[in-house]
Amino acid sequence: MELYKKNRLRKMDKRKKSLKIKKDIREIKDIKNKTSKEEIIEDEEIVVTYKDKEYIFDGTESILDRFKDVIEKDKNILAIRYRNSIKSLKHRPKKSGEFKFLDMTSEDGKMIYIRGLLYILCMAINRLYPNAKIRTEYQLHNAMYINITNLELTDDMVKDIEEEMKDIVDKNYEIIKKAFTKEEAEEFYMKNRSLRGMLQKDVKNEVKLYFCDRIFQLFLWCNANIYK
Repeated sequence: MELYKKNRLRKMDKRKKSLKIKKDIREIKDIKNKTSKEEIIEDEEIVVTYKDKEYIFDGTESILDRFKDVIEKDKNILAIRYRNSIKSLKHRPKKSGEFKFLDMTSEDGKMIYIRGLLYILCMAINRLYPNAKIRTEYQLHNAMYINITNLELTDDMVKDIEEEMKDIVDKNYEIIKKAFTKEEAEEFYMKNRSLRGMLQKDVKNEVKLYFCDRIFQLFLWCNANIYK
């Protein structure tokens, strides 16, 4: 009988020790999970680096919001290169990374300027001569070859277009980029009678359109189109 009691006590001790070990393991796991969650939260903090200085973003603030003073002082700033991709000044960082401003002194900046200028040209021509068809063909050094059909240009017309472009610049219209799914883009193109919609059959994810005062373009290199 006495031996039975001793064996039972040993088993109970072993069980207690086993339960304690399991409890300790659970506590260790809880601590690890808690630490892991804290690390994840810390990693989700958006750290934006500019000129070796770090800035904390919350995901809703744009580069323009944070660096408005810098941008207003330098009128040549056109965009940014963030995480090795060109972004607008209104870009809201969602991931940590480093950026630099792009202006006319860089090749990217020159390209952005040319595209913006082409957009303004398309707007001016469409305003003055709605039936004109405009197509950008190619660039050669600092010159751009543009094909305009349904319109016989004269020197006076060129001057009128130039004045209209100046007026557009003075009014400072905003160019807005919108993303469409392939289906939405095709529906939009068909509704607005744009042949460019037929060129998007190979699009896999999304189509980006640029809008400004009733003018839209697929890319700033392409034909300008009117929408209602």
